[in-house]
Amino acid sequence: MAQLVDLVNRALSKLGAETIAVLSPEDSPQAAIAVDLAQPAIDELLSQHPWRFATQVRQLTRIAEDMPAGSPWAYQFAIPTDAARIVTTDNRRWEIYAQPGGAERRLYSDSIEVWADVVLTIEPAMFPAYVAEAAVDLLASKLAMPITRRPDIATYWMQVAAVTMARAKTTDWNERPWPEITDGDWLVNARFG
Repeated sequence: MAQLVDLVNRALSKLGAETIAVLSPEDSPQAAIAVDLAQPAIDELLSQHPWRFATQVRQLTRIAEDMPAGSPWAYQFAIPTDAARIVTTDNRRWEIYAQPGGAERRLYSDSIEVWADVVLTIEPAMFPAYVAEAAVDLLASKLAMPITRRPDIATYWMQVAAVTMARAKTTDWNERPWPEITDGDWLVNARFG
């Protein structure tokens, strides 16, 4: 399975640039650029979709602090530190707020207990092949301008990354079971009485 440096090297190869030995600013100019851009790009990829391979159901930890004055919510919950995104919860009403200073995000709800589908920030070694390829093209789009200094190449890789990402999302979505139809006769009854 690919590590982050492997994905960066595949992206650099697509750009016609020299590959790197390690993801360290001292390794090379390409590595110095990749250090700043690679992990944020992977975080962006994980937060863009409820990836099946990275989603877990978790019970969120309730925070015992008082709610801010005037808040319409009754309870607040800590968002797991390894969460790239909260997809959904077991109750309908909830909202995510950033704490003052932007240090921490919390989920606010009226429920005393919250279970959530959480997309986790996971290592690239755990990515299925279709997501790893989307990550490579996304990295190529992020690295293109600083590496090549050519807007046309950067634009091209942004377009390629969008197509690859759409294909990865479709593949991921098709690996989910279809929702069960619990009352399948309603359509027949509506049409034929």
